[in-house]
Amino acid sequence: MAFAVAQSRRHFCHGSDEGTINTQDIWNFITTQGVDFGIKLLTAIVAWIIGRWLINLAVGLIGKAFRRGGKIDATLAHYLKSIIAIVLNIIMILAILDIFGIRTTSFAALLAGAGLAIGAAWSGMLGNFAAGVFMQVLRPYKVGDFIQTGG
Repeated sequence: MAFAVAQSRRHFCHGSDEGTINTQDIWNFITTQGVDFGIKLLTAIVAWIIGRWLINLAVGLIGKAFRRGGKIDATLAHYLKSIIAIVLNIIMILAILDIFGIRTTSFAALLAGAGLAIGAAWSGMLGNFAAGVFMQVLRPYKVGDFIQTGG
């Protein structure tokens, strides 16, 4: 019987599915890897909280600058603030993944490839989108204006 228990413990330590669970091995794993993971998790949570606060602060300051300048339409200002917030959130998420040791260069390449593929697939729609952005920038119409079209 003692030989069977020793045999099953040896299998557990070498990754076999059969056998009993050795509590000493579990405790060693928790104290070595668990503490390291816990520290990384706490660091990521703190980075998330501080990052969100900084992003909200930056977007708020940009919004105030747009309002103070008065040269940017309210619709365009809202759109630009949304785009800036999205880009900053992606950068923050990539930084948090780097805290866990995940290589983010492959994610950056994936995002670039996805952007190229979406741009190629939506070329006609992106042309209309660009025309809309130009209309916002050049401001032939303002919020509250009425237009009349033929047809």
